[in-house]
Amino acid sequence: MSKEEFQKQIQSAATQLNEKELEAVYSYLLSFLNNPRNQGKELVSMAGTVTVDDLKLMEEAINNGCEKIDANEW
Repeated sequence: MSKEEFQKQIQSAATQLNEKELEAVYSYLLSFLNNPRNQGKELVSMAGTVTVDDLKLMEEAINNGCEKIDANEW
């Protein structure tokens, strides 16, 4: 069955469900979108876009600013 056919079948079946059942189906569908296997795919398109100079600046900022405690901060 093609993607379009699946969508039509799902839409047709959904008309026969009550609101509570539709919420359950919707949550189930969202679980596929929130699957850890799918996470991070948006980041792949950004791979390699940070320059080496910017990475050095970030590393420097982390090394200079992290894990330092300011006792007077609280």
